[in-house]
Amino acid sequence: MNIANMFFVFLVALCTGLSKTSCPSSCRCYSSSSKFHINCQSKSLLYIPKLPHNTDIIYLDDNEISAIDRFIFMNLTNIQYIFLSNNKIRSIESNTFVNLRNLITIQLDYNEISTIQRFTFVNLTSLRYLLLESNEITSIDENAFVNIPSILSMVLDNNKLTLIKEHTFDSIDVTNNMGLGKNNISHIEEKTFGNLTSVRAL
Repeated sequence: MNIANMFFVFLVALCTGLSKTSCPSSCRCYSSSSKFHINCQSKSLLYIPKLPHNTDIIYLDDNEISAIDRFIFMNLTNIQYIFLSNNKIRSIESNTFVNLRNLITIQLDYNEISTIQRFTFVNLTSLRYLLLESNEITSIDENAFVNIPSILSMVLDNNKLTLIKEHTFDSIDVTNNMGLGKNNISHIEEKTFGNLTSVRAL
């Protein structure tokens, strides 16, 4: 290998390393072992910045974010906590939270989400807490939640739900709290909660 080729390989390796570990501008980052804790709270962000591949925790609370790029979390295989409370998120595309098998908490409360689309939350096998209270949610599509086997708490209080469809919760098992208070629910289809055999509070 000649010197020019060696230099090119070095640059590629350097750029690859930076893409995995660089901190988004305006955020604060803390390294723990090989993982990144990223704090972007209260930075007036309009969108989620590109995140290092080894991100473990991301704090994005109290910003002006109105949409989530459905690819932004795709390669974050280490991520465990996503905090997006108190933004202006209006919708979440299908396949936004998919195959994040280490993810424990998603916090999306106090936004402006109106609908949970099908296949939004899929194969989140470690998820324990999904917080969606205090949005504008009027409907949840069937298969919005797929293969979430051991969630402790799903909170949908203080939304605008009027109807819960029969197969809404077929692919999840809530073992503690399913929060649906302060909605306008007038109809719950038969067997809607038939799969929630372990839930303690509704």
